[in-house]
Amino acid sequence: MISIDFSVFIVILNFLLLLIILKSVMYAPLKKFLEERKKKISQDIDEAKKFKDDAELLVQEKEKELKKASIEGREIREIAQKDAEIKADSIISDAKEKEKKIILETQVELEHERAKVVKGLEKEISSMISSLTSKLVEGKMDEKEDDLMISKLLSQRGKSEK
Repeated sequence: MISIDFSVFIVILNFLLLLIILKSVMYAPLKKFLEERKKKISQDIDEAKKFKDDAELLVQEKEKELKKASIEGREIREIAQKDAEIKADSIISDAKEKEKKIILETQVELEHERAKVVKGLEKEISSMISSLTSKLVEGKMDEKEDDLMISKLLSQRGKSEK
């Protein structure tokens, strides 16, 4: 049979004493270290989540700003295009007005030239008539002589103008 010896009690007592000492000296600080490490890891994870959320918000803000800038750029381009169209229309209307003015001035000038030509013709015709009249008064001619005289005067006028 197994005999229980006094040394077994001492070994058990030593073992229990060793457990108590190890628990107080090693286990408590180790447990405290592990808890602190667990808290730090948890804090780091929370901080990483916060940074990730902040980064996502920042990305969303930048996307909104980019969209807004794109819209503003489109609006600026449209405004510039409308301004260019307005300026083009203005230039075209100014050109049309100048064209009308030039045409009107040309018509007025042509009218003045026509009036000068008519006055010149009237003077020439009146001098011809007075010349014919004076020749008729000098001597009465028959119809053939009158026609001959008129053609002669007209041919003289034509030669003097050339």
